[in-house]
Formats: sequence, structure tokens, C-alpha cells
Amino acid sequence: RLVVMDGDREILDKDPKFKGTFTEEKYGKALGAPKNPMHHAIPHFALGRILNSRGEALGGNPEQGRRHFDRALEVTDNKFLLAKVYFARDYCRTTQNRELFHKTLVEVLQTDPAIWPEERLANEIAHRRARRYLKMEKEWF
Repeated sequence: RLVVMDGDREILDKDPKFKGTFTEEKYGKALGAPKNPMHHAIPHFALGRILNSRGEALGGNPEQGRRHFDRALEVTDNKFLLAKVYFARDYCRTTQNRELFHKTLVEVLQTDPAIWPEERLANEIAHRRARRYLKMEKEWF
């Protein structure tokens, strides 16, 4: 509902499962995105995690989830490092893309957590989790 209200309905319309289910009659007109980029990114981050929680064979939708992760990163100018970490953990593990997993987590570790001063704590947590997940790479792939 938040994604629709924020005017990002077209991301859901690309998926046949969602096409036509998010109508203005049901949810009202888009109110426009919040001014705070984090508030705009969080619904996409959550949907990305949910859609990647299972493989496609079990009803998940990794590609739709990837679009939500991409949108969360887009609205934060790639400063929301925690979204990159969970993209690697959820999407790359689900699709068994080890190369992208490694590349994404190394990219997170090479980015200064102070890139977004208002969300530095989240970015520091992202650094800790990226190190932890890189140690688990052999187990997961």
C-alpha cells in the first residue's frame, strides 16, 4: 500500500501477479513520495526481502524483489548500504549468483559508512553484516 501511495505503482504493474490489483479505487490516489529518502526506500526494501524470502519454485519472485531493492537504492542514491547487503543475502542466495554476492558485499565494505551521515548507524550495521556474510559464502554457495 505504501508503494502505491508513494506513486511507485508501475514497479508492481510490471509483474503479472500484481497487474491491476493495486487500483486507485481500492487504495486512493498516489500522495507522492515522502521527502525523507529513507521513508521512501523502506517499503521497497521490505518488499524486496519478502519476495526473495523463498525461491521461485516455492512461490517467491526474486526478479520482482530485485526491482524493489533497485528502487530502494535508487531513491537513496545508493547510500542505503543495508539494502545492498540484504540484496546480496536474499536475492543472490536465492538465485545462487555467487559472483554478484561477493561483488556486492565487497562494494559495501569499500564504501564509507559516513556516505549518508543521517543513516550512519544503518550503514555501520551493513558493514558488520557484510563481513559476516562474506565469511559464510562457502557455506551458502
